[in-house]
Amino acid sequence: MDRTTESMLSLAARFRSVLSIPGQKQPAIITSHASPDGDAVASILAASEILRMLGVEPVCVIEGGVPPRFQFMEDAEKINSSDSLKGTQYKQALVVDSANKARIGNVNRLFTDDAFIINIDHHADNSLFGSLNIVYPEAASTTEILYDLSAALDLDIDKTMAEYLYTGLLTDTGRFRFSNTTARTFDIASALVSSGAQPNEISKHIYSSNSIKAMRLIGEALSSLEIYADNRVAVMTIHPPSDSEEPEELAEYTLKIKDVRATALFRIIDGTTRVSLRGRGDYNVAQIARKFGGGGHPKAAGFTSDEKPDVIRKQVIEALIQEVEKDSPGSA
Repeated sequence: MDRTTESMLSLAARFRSVLSIPGQKQPAIITSHASPDGDAVASILAASEILRMLGVEPVCVIEGGVPPRFQFMEDAEKINSSDSLKGTQYKQALVVDSANKARIGNVNRLFTDDAFIINIDHHADNSLFGSLNIVYPEAASTTEILYDLSAALDLDIDKTMAEYLYTGLLTDTGRFRFSNTTARTFDIASALVSSGAQPNEISKHIYSSNSIKAMRLIGEALSSLEIYADNRVAVMTIHPPSDSEEPEELAEYTLKIKDVRATALFRIIDGTTRVSLRGRGDYNVAQIARKFGGGGHPKAAGFTSDEKPDVIRKQVIEALIQEVEKDSPGSA
């Protein structure tokens, strides 16, 4: 993907025209998937800046609100929880970093039946649910697409916008370690730093600001460690309080083990099980997540289930073992 490509310029022109209909200066709601990660929160904030520069009032919302580690970003406090907007509906919506509408949860009820939805995303399994779809699976993060969109719209990127865009890029590449990291990723990161993003401060807020409770979850997770399939599958389980926050990258922790190729982190909260799946090499955990109604990227995916935790654990572990026992395993 390149910000100068004809496809992006064409999509940007339509994006601008849709939001600039004479006599229709109505606010637009911006949202992303529930249980948001850094790219989701940063994309909401970056999209809100784009709308402001185009003269459209943004209303930001996400199911469950913003996790504490991402509240350092300017205006993060303006992202509403979905419950705070009950009784209000919007005719214009931007859904960012979400492969399908189901993943935004109860924010769906804030859309009118005829809402014009702009879908901006980089998930390979995006269902193209929007009235306008700006979807580039080859992008490292949704904020990378928003960077290109800003350029195609000829909008300036100031320090605040650079911070948003860099945060999404940093978190969705696993601090520039994942296989989606390319030369262009570093080109964009460099440009954002030149525009004012501060890598040390952003990294400190996200990766070095855990609470004592969050750190103790690492101990609980490691104590629960189970290994299968000749050390190629690793599983951890935690029972966090509903109001707790886990350390960033806990789901990737077991990928630090030499031979592990696929992992699962089970979070059991009030009878509901949230599952994070991670993989490396040629293994695809997104297809496993989709079997359980979830989704994500080939190397990072997840889902939530109300099924009995023991049943879900057994089914997921079996699926991971089947995945790593395929004939042509790749290397990390």
